[in-house]
Amino acid sequence: MIYECMKMYFLTMCLCLTICAYGYKEDYSGTYVCESGARIEIKGDAFIYTEHLDHMPIWYNDTLSVCKIKRVDKHVLEISSLDSFYDVYRTMEISSSKNDSKSDSIEVSFQFPYSFNDLNISISTGDKNYYNNISRRHVNIPKGTKKITFTIFPQKGGAIHTVYGQSYGVMYLQSFDEDIAPDADSITIKLPLLDNHFFEKYLITREYVYIDGDRLYWKDMNFKRINNDISVPLKKGRV
Repeated sequence: MIYECMKMYFLTMCLCLTICAYGYKEDYSGTYVCESGARIEIKGDAFIYTEHLDHMPIWYNDTLSVCKIKRVDKHVLEISSLDSFYDVYRTMEISSSKNDSKSDSIEVSFQFPYSFNDLNISISTGDKNYYNNISRRHVNIPKGTKKITFTIFPQKGGAIHTVYGQSYGVMYLQSFDEDIAPDADSITIKLPLLDNHFFEKYLITREYVYIDGDRLYWKDMNFKRINNDISVPLKKGRV
C-alpha cells in the first residue's frame, strides 16, 4: 500500500513537472507593434523597445530600452535594464596628476560625449557641495579632499516620455565614493557612455510584461505580434 502511494506520488510530480516544462517552452520571440508605432522585439533573453522616427520629441536613438528577460510563468516576463545602466560605471575611468601647483584647489574635469544641452555637475566632499559654471565641465574642490561623490543631470530636466509629462528615464547620474590621491592637483573623470542617449533611455527595474497568444501588454500599451519580415525604419545610434 505504501509502495503504491509512493508510486502515485512520484507519477503525479513527474506529470506536474512535465506540464510546467511544456508551458514554459512556448517561444515568445518575435516582433510586436502597437498602434502608435512603438515596437518590441524579443530575441532570446533580450527585450528591445523602440519608437519610430515620427515620434515627438525626436530621440537621439529610437532604441529606448534594452532589457534582460526573466520568465516568471507561462504568460508573464520580468524585465530589467539595470545591467546596461551600470555599464556607465563599469567603463568610467578616473586619473589624477600632480603639477606642483601652488593652488589651494584641485580641478576635477569631466570628459563625456553628451552634447545636447548643458549639464549641471555637483561634487560633494562630505561636508560641502561644489558646482560647475554653466557650460563648463570642471569643478574646483579644496586641496586635501580625501573622498568625493559627483552628480550629473541635465539643466533642462530629464526626457518626457508620455503626453502626461511622465519620464521613465534616468533623471541624474550619481557616483559612488571615489578616493582622491593625497598629492593630486587635478583629476580627470572619463564617462564614455554618458552620451546624448543616456538621459532619454528608459530605466526599467523589475517590470512585468504579460503575453497571451499574439498579444503583449506593457505600460498600458497593447502590442500585436507581426511577421518578422515587416520592418519599421529606425534611427541608427548606440544601443
